[in-house]
Amino acid sequence: MSVIKVSNLTKKFGDTFAVDNISFEVKKGEIFAILGPSGCGKTTTLRLIAGFEDPDDGGVYIEGTLAADKQKSTPPENRAIGMVFQDYALFPHLSVEKNILFGLERFPREQRSRIVINMLEFVGLQGFHDRYPHQLSGGQQQRVALARAMAPCPVVVLLDEPLSNLDADMRMKMRKELLQILKRAQTTTILVTHDQEEAFTLADNVAVLNNGMLEQLGTPEEIYHSPATRFVADFVGQADFINGLVKDNRIVTEIGTFQDKSNFEEGSHVQLMIRPDDILFIPDNESGSTIVSREFRGEENRYTLKLPSGKIVHSSRPSTEVIKEGTNVRVEANPMHIVAFLAEYGDKQNE
Repeated sequence: MSVIKVSNLTKKFGDTFAVDNISFEVKKGEIFAILGPSGCGKTTTLRLIAGFEDPDDGGVYIEGTLAADKQKSTPPENRAIGMVFQDYALFPHLSVEKNILFGLERFPREQRSRIVINMLEFVGLQGFHDRYPHQLSGGQQQRVALARAMAPCPVVVLLDEPLSNLDADMRMKMRKELLQILKRAQTTTILVTHDQEEAFTLADNVAVLNNGMLEQLGTPEEIYHSPATRFVADFVGQADFINGLVKDNRIVTEIGTFQDKSNFEEGSHVQLMIRPDDILFIPDNESGSTIVSREFRGEENRYTLKLPSGKIVHSSRPSTEVIKEGTNVRVEANPMHIVAFLAEYGDKQNE
């Protein structure tokens, strides 16, 4: 049985659909990410699950029991859900110990003390019980907020942009620590984020939202390598799009001919999504493609290539492999990772 089930969930603010008929399930022990740009409905979805908003249609089920639909809604405090807010929402006038104790009123006094000790040890903050939030780093505050959310043993923990307030180095460090804590506790978790790398690193499954609608649901690998829509292809990682024409069950493009895995109709105009790690190039004076620029990224070089048609594509190569700008190259693509979409009218006109 799923711990969380969202069924045809819908929420409007005025005439605008913040969440538009979305459905998904989260299994016990799973880390589930809701990924999308600002304003796509991901935080509203989280608030509907938590009980801070009521749905206009559809339902939220917790361990098989209806928690909310358009007729009734179980109060947030009765949903057995832990919540970590984007700003952590720690009480500044309370010590770390008292912040964690805040959600433990229903437990006997002796048990509460044991829980606090165990949680501080679990998140690696032994000896910090008497400190106040302003005496902690951002990463330490986040761990206190997580300990407070997990202390009452909720059925699911909800994380709203959990790492967005941290600098880049701390965010990478805390991403690893957060994953270790959640996996060790086998805590069912739903997190919302606009950061693709964060979603891919932490989550077992990812739901990509756009304008309140669910564009795709799948593993990080499925989302990245096999995007279901043009939006997902463009939003998740860098993607270039090459014009193609379907002929004899193949897709003909200026960088080669590829298998038509989608079985488009003969003569269809399509666009192939190709990611930088799928583009290869070899210096070739006879070729009409050219290296426009090279961007050094530490772990790799990112090349910008101009094809004979004027189209721009990008290629990731090892950081030690340096080829001069202006070099003529032959461009090839890995046919295993190419995904095709029907071209829109404007795309056809630009061929």
